[in-house]
Amino acid sequence: MVDASQRGFGVGSALMAAGERAMRAYGLTLATLWVVPENAQAVGLYEHCGWVVDGTQKRMSIGGQELTAARYQKALGA
Repeated sequence: MVDASQRGFGVGSALMAAGERAMRAYGLTLATLWVVPENAQAVGLYEHCGWVVDGTQKRMSIGGQELTAARYQKALGA
């Protein structure tokens, strides 16, 4: 999570790019993440970085609260 005062400066995008480079370095070709759709800032970042929601959902418990998360995926390529 990027501190609210630092949002909009590209920090989140830089962190995502670094994570994707690391996954590529390990030979991964497809990445998956789960996000609660109501987390609009996270969804916006992921979509900006090229992640695509695939329609798969799952129920999960976070902090004792039952939530529905959406699956996003991104082809990492070579």
